[in-house]
Amino acid sequence: MSTPHHHKELDLNTVIRGFAEYVLKNQRYLLPSGRLVWLFPGQEHMLSKTDENFEMYVIVFEDKLFKNKNLPKDKYNILSEP
Repeated sequence: MSTPHHHKELDLNTVIRGFAEYVLKNQRYLLPSGRLVWLFPGQEHMLSKTDENFEMYVIVFEDKLFKNKNLPKDKYNILSEP
């Protein structure tokens, strides 16, 4: 992925081997094996680097699971902060 993009779904990405680097809000985050990252609907992100051993699971939650739900803003804001 060489360009920032976003999804309409909620994603959970977990690195199971190697490492990755994500760019979120112009900030770089190193994700070694065992780390995970939540990507919220509409949150711009980019997978910028990986090593030769990189493997990752991506779990996608369809928007119908949370659409029209009243999410507690204080909890959502905490999760969406770097």
